[in-house]
Amino acid sequence: MLNGYTYKLQMIKLSLVRTAVVIMLLLGSKMNAQKQIEAKPREDLSFSTNKRVLYTTINTLEVFETKHPKWSHSLKEILSEYLHTSIVIGQKENILVSFDGSRFPLKSKASALDLTNEVIDKIGAMYFGKREVDKLKKNNAN
Repeated sequence: MLNGYTYKLQMIKLSLVRTAVVIMLLLGSKMNAQKQIEAKPREDLSFSTNKRVLYTTINTLEVFETKHPKWSHSLKEILSEYLHTSIVIGQKENILVSFDGSRFPLKSKASALDLTNEVIDKIGAMYFGKREVDKLKKNNAN
């Protein structure tokens, strides 16, 4: 049988452990959020996921904030909004995964701009992507 003082100490310890777990979960989710940019999904498709994913060796998302020299939007906007492509940084290789799960290897040593241009070319050659790239080129020419 526990006396009142010992019981209170155990309750305080339990409360501290719970608080620590919640803090770790929140920090973990914040760290994950900082490692990727979610894409705007395409609403007119019936794939299990209506967005593509760019896995890249680039380690910072800030480089995708750069404005594309050919169009009036940042690399992030072009990829995530126009081309429905999430960006996941800090990976072992550069790969584009399409709506149907097909994987397309990309150049291993590329800047964010070069990688974005390569993704635009790959998506432009895809059945569903051609229209997206044509729309990007038509609506956003400088």
